[in-house]
Amino acid sequence: MNKPESKAPFKPSRDFAPTSGVVYIGNLPYELTTKDLENLFFKFGRVRKVDLITNPGTTESKGIAFVTMLKKRDAERAVKALDKRVIKGRTVKCSMALDRAEDKPKRTIKKSKTPKSDIALIKKSRRKSSLDRMFDNISK
Repeated sequence: MNKPESKAPFKPSRDFAPTSGVVYIGNLPYELTTKDLENLFFKFGRVRKVDLITNPGTTESKGIAFVTMLKKRDAERAVKALDKRVIKGRTVKCSMALDRAEDKPKRTIKKSKTPKSDIALIKKSRRKSSLDRMFDNISK
């Protein structure tokens, strides 16, 4: 008995996109741990991952974290509730994290109007003139 295969392609929900529910939170108290952040965000929905940024080679916090939530709308609710909130004496900044790939403008390579053979000749003449100057300085 073979099961008939469905013809419709699988489309993942937008809520499960890796960067859809990433929250940036800054100006955190340095003594805050990943577990504390997880408990703080758990009130708004399921937390997938907490990345507390630390100084290289130590466990000392830099006061910045990225929290990945399971659903984007939960992350947006957390941002609204936590932005400009005072936590242990510090006013935290909370916002949706920007996707690095979307921020960077695509580089375009300008094509040279000079043919490759002319470019090779220009480079050769520059090398020759610099060698000539070098030998002139040595002979003096």
